[in-house]
Amino acid sequence: MQAVHRRASEGRGCSAAGTGFVLFCRLMRPLLALVLCCCLGSAFGADRYAISADEWARPHDGRSVVAMAPLARAVRALSARPASVLAIRYPGGEQGSLWAHQLRIWLIALGVPSARIELVPGSRREDALGLRIVQRGSDLP
Repeated sequence: MQAVHRRASEGRGCSAAGTGFVLFCRLMRPLLALVLCCCLGSAFGADRYAISADEWARPHDGRSVVAMAPLARAVRALSARPASVLAIRYPGGEQGSLWAHQLRIWLIALGVPSARIELVPGSRREDALGLRIVQRGSDLP
């Protein structure tokens, strides 16, 4: 049984840490490929993006999060600037904080390093998360 498991995991590039891990690797590969595709390329245009409450309120999974156009553009811009961070400006209150933390968790799960994500309270809009690419170490927006 161990030999079969070892052969199956070796073929997928995953360690033989357990069946759950192998299954996780198989399921996450397409999502990670999508994230990498979103990250490739150069950033054009402004470094400010927004995700509306309506966009975020829809049921989402990894594919739908990656498919959010403002988020994909923000991640592309972030990857084009290695010395930058993604500042997520969120509306005040418990709901805004929860919303921003959920987005941060999704970004980390999809491969964005946590050190490159900053949460900033006090969005100008109550119905959207503001995303902005800023230089690391600068005053956040």
